[in-house]
Amino acid sequence: MNRENIYYSQLSEAIKFAEYNLFPYKRISLILLDNIVENLLSAKANYYARHWLMLNKLSKPDCFKIIKSLNRFENATKFSNQFEIIGNKEKPLLEYCHKARNNAYHYLYVEERIADCCILMLSEFIYKNIVRLNDFGIYSIEHEEKRNILAINNLNSTDELLEKIKSYCENSEKPSDIFSEMIIGFLNEINEFIESNANEDLETFNSIIKEQYLNEIQTIEQLESIEKPYLEKLSYFKKGWKDFKATDFVNLKNQSLNLKKLSTIDAFEKFINIFNRVYPYYLLMKFYVVEQENQAY
Repeated sequence: MNRENIYYSQLSEAIKFAEYNLFPYKRISLILLDNIVENLLSAKANYYARHWLMLNKLSKPDCFKIIKSLNRFENATKFSNQFEIIGNKEKPLLEYCHKARNNAYHYLYVEERIADCCILMLSEFIYKNIVRLNDFGIYSIEHEEKRNILAINNLNSTDELLEKIKSYCENSEKPSDIFSEMIIGFLNEINEFIESNANEDLETFNSIIKEQYLNEIQTIEQLESIEKPYLEKLSYFKKGWKDFKATDFVNLKNQSLNLKKLSTIDAFEKFINIFNRVYPYYLLMKFYVVEQENQAY
C-alpha cells in the first residue's frame, strides 16, 4: 500500500473512531490523527531541507542533521515552523495535541474533553492543510486492496473523505466552546468544594490544597516515571505556592466565557494560560478528595 493510501485509510479510521462517544475509541482516533500530522510535517520538512541545500541556504552537514532529527515530533514542528510550513500559532497547538497523544498512548490517561479538543483541532488542521502538505494528494484505497484493510466508512473518493472530516468538525462542539466549558467546570467544582469541604472559607481551601500540594510533590518525585503527566500539571507552582484568590473566580470565568468568541487557534492560545492557572488547584483538590475517601474506608 502506498503512502497516500495509508493516509486515506488512517484518516477514515480516525474519523470513524472519533464519532464514538467512548474514550478507548477517541484514544485511537487521537493517536491516528497525530501520526498523520507528524508524517506530513516530517515529509514536508525533509523536502524543504533538501531544497534549501540546493539553494545553498543550508550546508550539507546541517541539511542531513535536520533530516535525521525529523523522526522526533518536536523537531518536525520546529523545522516546519522554521521553513514556514506551519505558523507560530500552529506550532504550540500541534505540540499540545502531541503531548495529549503521548499521555493517551503511554500512560492511558488524558482529560477526555482535552482529547475531544485535540481530535477536533487535528482534524481541522488536516482538512485545511493535507492537500498542501501532501504533494501527491491522497487517494482512495485501490480496489484490490480493499478486502485486506479495516472497513473505512464506504468512502470511495478523496472528496468524500475530506467532506467527512469537514462534516465531523461542523457537527461537533467547537473547540473554543469546549475550552470555555472545561474551565468553567473546573471553577464550579472548586467553588462547590469550598462550600462543602472548606466551610465556605477560601483561606481554609488554600490551606488544604497547599498541604496536598506538598504531599503530592514528595510522592511524585519518588515515582516520577509513573506520575509525569501530573507533575507537569503542577508546574504552575514551580516558583512557589500561590493562594487562590476570590477575584480569580470572576476574572477567570469572564476570560473563559470570552473564549467562545474566538477562532480555534486564538482560543487555544488563551486557553493554555487560563488552564495552567486553574487546573493545578483542581487537580490537587481531586487528589485530596480521593485520599479522604480512601481513609474513610
